[in-house]
Amino acid sequence: MWMIKAKLNICLICLASIVVAGAEPNGIGAATVWQNNRDYAFMWWAYGLRNPSRVFHIQTNHYGLSFDFDDFELKTFGPILNAACEEEVLLQDNAIVESLDRAGLRCVVEHDGYRYQATKAGPDWTDCMLVESGKFFQRCWLEGVSFSGSGRGRTLSAHSSLEISAWPDRIALALYVRPDTTIRKGALEMNLDVAGAYASLLSEGRVCGLADPSGRGFVFLTDTPEATMVCDVNQTSCTVRLETGDTWIAGMERSVGIVVYPVSGEDPDLLQQVIRHESAPVDITACQVKPQVEDLPVSYDMRHGWTTIGLRNDQCGDYKESGNDRMEEVVFCLANADDQARQVRLNFAKEGRVCSVTGLSAILCDEQRNPLGIPIQLSKNWHNQKPSHRFAGTWYRGLTMLTVPPRTTLNIVYRSVNGHWGGVAAASHAQLCLIGWGSHQLWNEAALGAWGESICFEPDQGQVGGAVLDTRPLMVGQPWRWTNNVGGADFLVYYDESNRKQWNSRMRTMYRRYCPNLTEVTYAGRTADKKIDLQYTVGIFRTDDIVRGIYRFRYDVREKVDFERLVLFQCGGDDYSYTGERLFACGNEQGLVREWQTQWGGDTYRTQPLELKGRIPWLSMHEAVPRDEGATWANRGLVIRHWDAVLAGEPTRPWVAERGARVRGTDTSLLDILPPPDVNQLLAGDYVEGEIHHIVMPQFASDYYGPNKQLAAALKKNENTWKMIRREAVGNDLDITVTKGTLRHKYPLYIDAPEGADFVISGGLGYVPMTFGGLPDYHGYRLQKYVDETWVQVDQSVHGRDFWQTDYENRMGTWEITYTVSQDRLNDDRTPTAYRFSSDTE
Repeated sequence: MWMIKAKLNICLICLASIVVAGAEPNGIGAATVWQNNRDYAFMWWAYGLRNPSRVFHIQTNHYGLSFDFDDFELKTFGPILNAACEEEVLLQDNAIVESLDRAGLRCVVEHDGYRYQATKAGPDWTDCMLVESGKFFQRCWLEGVSFSGSGRGRTLSAHSSLEISAWPDRIALALYVRPDTTIRKGALEMNLDVAGAYASLLSEGRVCGLADPSGRGFVFLTDTPEATMVCDVNQTSCTVRLETGDTWIAGMERSVGIVVYPVSGEDPDLLQQVIRHESAPVDITACQVKPQVEDLPVSYDMRHGWTTIGLRNDQCGDYKESGNDRMEEVVFCLANADDQARQVRLNFAKEGRVCSVTGLSAILCDEQRNPLGIPIQLSKNWHNQKPSHRFAGTWYRGLTMLTVPPRTTLNIVYRSVNGHWGGVAAASHAQLCLIGWGSHQLWNEAALGAWGESICFEPDQGQVGGAVLDTRPLMVGQPWRWTNNVGGADFLVYYDESNRKQWNSRMRTMYRRYCPNLTEVTYAGRTADKKIDLQYTVGIFRTDDIVRGIYRFRYDVREKVDFERLVLFQCGGDDYSYTGERLFACGNEQGLVREWQTQWGGDTYRTQPLELKGRIPWLSMHEAVPRDEGATWANRGLVIRHWDAVLAGEPTRPWVAERGARVRGTDTSLLDILPPPDVNQLLAGDYVEGEIHHIVMPQFASDYYGPNKQLAAALKKNENTWKMIRREAVGNDLDITVTKGTLRHKYPLYIDAPEGADFVISGGLGYVPMTFGGLPDYHGYRLQKYVDETWVQVDQSVHGRDFWQTDYENRMGTWEITYTVSQDRLNDDRTPTAYRFSSDTE
C-alpha cells in the first residue's frame, strides 16, 4: 500500500511542479480552449481511387496541396485565405486546391559526385499508404520512391519512401532512404519550390520564411538537427540538406525532413510563434491514476508535430465481464507561462499492445470528470499479417488539439474505457490502419463495446467495392469475443447507359462525433462521371441489445443521367456479401406485406420491383445460413425512417427487389432499393434523401447472452423470423411531445434546449439516444425521469460522470450533451415516460 501512496505523491508533485508564477490555476472556462474544434484536415483522392492520375489532395483551414503520387510531383501548395468551415469544405469540389499556386518538390540522393532525383513512386495505389486519418491529422507513407541519375540510364538502387504528416496548421515532409549498396560522399536533399510571389525573406536562427507583400507565405524549419537549411529568395525555395559522410553503409536508413507552416497573412507574429512552439513547447506532465498510479513519459516529436503522452496497459488481461468496466484515467497538466495563447497537438499513444483496441473510446474531461467536448481522433491498427512494415502490428494514437490561454495552467483528465461507458456497451468510430493487412486506404470501424468490429466503412471502395463492409452482431456466441461477419451493404450503385460502373470520387470524411454514446461521421463526394453528388452520414449508439447502423443520405443529380442500373441502397453488396438468407420479407407499421423464398445467384433480379408503402417500410432478411458449419450467425433488416425523393422530375416512393448474385465466388441474394420501374433517366435537380436503419439481429434466443431481457423474450417468441425486424420498426417509432425546447429529430432524439427541455416519450427499445443542443456551457446539467410520481435523476455512472457525451458545435459556439437511456418495458409496452433536462441547480 505504501508504494501506491508513494507513486501518487510523486505524481502530484510532478503535476504541481509545472504551475508557473503568475499563471491562472485552471483556465478551462476560457473559450480559447475549444477554438481548435474549428480546425480540420481533409485528405482524399482527387478523382477517385481508381482514376489512373493517382492524385491526392490535402485541405485544411490554413492551406492546401495537390500531389501526383506515382509521378512523384507536388502540383500545388499554398495558404488558403478566409477558409470555409469544415461542413462546407466537405461538399466542395477540387477547385480551391487546384487553384492554389504551383509548387515543386525535389528529393535528391547524392552518391560519389552524382545526383539522383526522385521521379516515380508506387506505382500501385496500395503503395500510397494511409497511416493516420481523422479530424486533426493525416499521414500518408509513399512507398517505392525511385531515383534517376544525371547520367543517361543511371539509377540508384534503394528502398525509399516519402512521409507526409499534415496537421491543420503545419505540414511535414520527410524522405527516408535505405540504399542497397554503400554510398560514398553522400547526401540527402529536399528542395521545396513555391510560387515566385513569395520573394520576401524572413529569417531567425534555424527558422526562415518566404512571404509575399501581403504577408502570405511559408515558415520553414528542419526536424533534422544535423541538416542545413537555406531559404533562397531568388529561387523562392527552401532546401534542406543532410551530409551523410564518406561512407553510408548499405542497408542503413537515413532520413531528412522539412516542416512548413503556411501563413495566410493574418498573423504577423507567426515566425516568433513557430520558434517558441518548436524550441520551447508548452510544459506538459502526465500521471495515470486509474487503474493504478503511474507517472507517464511525455516527449515532443518535431517531425510529426505532436507531444506524445505514453499510455500504459495495466490490469488489461483477457476480455471478461468484470473487465468491461475497466477505465484508464490520466491527469495531465499544460502550463503556459507566455503572455500569448499557446497551441498544443497531443498524441495519447500506445505501441505493441492496446487494451480494448477494437472498441477503445477516449474522452477529455475537466478535473471534476465532466466531458469537455474536445474531440480525440481515434487512429489505430492491429494488423500484422505482413509484420515487416514499420506501421504494421498493434498501436493506438488518440490525437487532438487545444489551446492554452496566456499565463494559464490547464488540468485536464483523459479517460479511456474498455467495453463499457457507464456500464453499457460504448459506441466508437475510429480509423483503422490497414498496413499489415493490405489495400492501405481509408477504413473506418464502428464498434459497440470492445469485442470486435460492429460495422465497417470504406468510402473509396478500394478492397472489394462496397461502402459498408464487415458487419457483426452484438453479444452472441462466446461471451466477449468477436462475432461472425454478416456484412455488406452499399450506397448509390450506379451503372451508366454503357453498363460501366461509376465509382465514387473525391470522397472526403468529416468526423462529427467519435464516441462514447453516439457516433456521427459523414462521407461525401461525387460519381466519377461528375453527374451525381452523394453524401451519407453513419452512426451507432451506446446500447445493450443489438447493432443498429443509422444512415442518413442524400444524392443530388447535377445533369441528365441515363443508366443501365441504379440502386439507391442495397443490403448485401454486389461486390461484398458475407452471408445469405433463405427468406426475405417486407412490410410496414401495419404488419407483413409479403414474404418469399430467396433464389441465390445468377446476377439477375429474382423478383419484380415492389413499391414500399406505409409510414415505416421495413425489410427483413432472415433464416440466414452460416458460412461456417455450427457458427453463431445473425439475420439482417432495414427500416426506412425517412424518404423524400424526386426522380425524373416526379415525387417517388422507394421500391425493392431481390437480386440473386454471385459475390466473391459464392451465390447469395441481395435486397436492392430502387427507383420506380418506369424511371430510366434522371434529370438535373432530381434528388433522393433518406434515413435507413441497418439492423443486425441475433438469429436465435440461445445465441444472445446480453443483459437486455426484452430482446431475449422477443427472440424466444419470434426468433429467426421477420417479426423481429417489424418489432424494431414499430418499437422505435417514438411518439414524442415536447413542451419545452424544440424538437429537431425523433430518433435518435435531438432537442434544442438552451434553457432546458421537458418532453414525453412513448416507445423505444433498448437504449434510446437523446441529444440536447444549443447549450451555453459544457457542464452543469442533469437529466431526470418521472418515476412513481417523483422526478428521479438519471445516473448510470460506474466511475463517476461516465455516462454522457459532450460535443462542441463549432458554428454556433455552443455545446451538445447526449445520453442514451433505457426505454425498455415489459412486453414492449408503450406507456409514456416524462423527462426533463435542466441545469443541475434548478
